[in-house]
Amino acid sequence: MEQESDHSNSDQSGAGAVANDERVRTLVAEKDQLVSDLTQAKSAIEASEREVSGARRRIQELTAERDQLVSQVAQARSAIESAEREVAATRSQIQEFTKEKARLVADKERAQVEVGDARDQLRALDAESVFEFIKRRYFSRK
Repeated sequence: MEQESDHSNSDQSGAGAVANDERVRTLVAEKDQLVSDLTQAKSAIEASEREVSGARRRIQELTAERDQLVSQVAQARSAIESAEREVAATRSQIQEFTKEKARLVADKERAQVEVGDARDQLRALDAESVFEFIKRRYFSRK
């Protein structure tokens, strides 16, 4: 009977060893699967980190572009204000020149009238002088 019990123990031992081997293989397979999952997770994390880094870099680029555009808009507004002041000054000058032109045209017209009057007076003087010359020369008593 002892032999049977040894044989039973041996069968149980063999069955236990097979179960242990199976359990070890299962645990190794689970470990390998966990290592694979961990590797994939690390790869996904690294890809996400690269994506986040790229997104941060893009945000910095866009922020720099935005800041540059804000600066350009401010410069454009300043240029517009300057141009508007120049336009207002130019309009004021145009009004002044227009008034001055009107004054000069009026002065010219008055001068032309005075020239006409002076010519009339000169002709009258010339006619009178000729008449006086003839009168003195031919009709004076000496």
